Amino acid sequence: MLPDLLAEKEGQQFFKRILLYLFYGSELEEDYIIDSFQKLSITGGNIAMSTAEKLIKRGKQEGKKETVLKMIEQGFKDETIAKITELPVSEIRKLRK
Repeated sequence: MLPDLLAEKEGQQFFKRILLYLFYGSELEEDYIIDSFQKLSITGGNIAMSTAEKLIKRGKQEGKKETVLKMIEQGFKDETIAKITELPVSEIRKLRK
C-alpha cells in the first residue's frame, strides 16, 4: 500500500505533510521517525530523510537571520556580519531594510 501511495506525486505530497506533522506536532525523535519510515519503504525513508534535512536547513537559516537582526540592532557593519554568519552582504542588506 505505501509503495503505491509513494508512486504518485500527490501521494508523495501527502506523505510529506504527514512527516511535517510528525516532526513538528509530536514528541517523537527525528531519528525514530526516519528509521520507522525506512523500515516501511526505501522511498518513504528517502522522503523522510529529505524532509528532515530541509527542516534542519530551514532552522539554521532562521537562526542566522535572527542573529543578523540582533547584530544590526547592535550596530555591526554588514561586512562584519557577513564574516561571522557566512551570509552574503546582499542578504544582510535585505534584512536591514
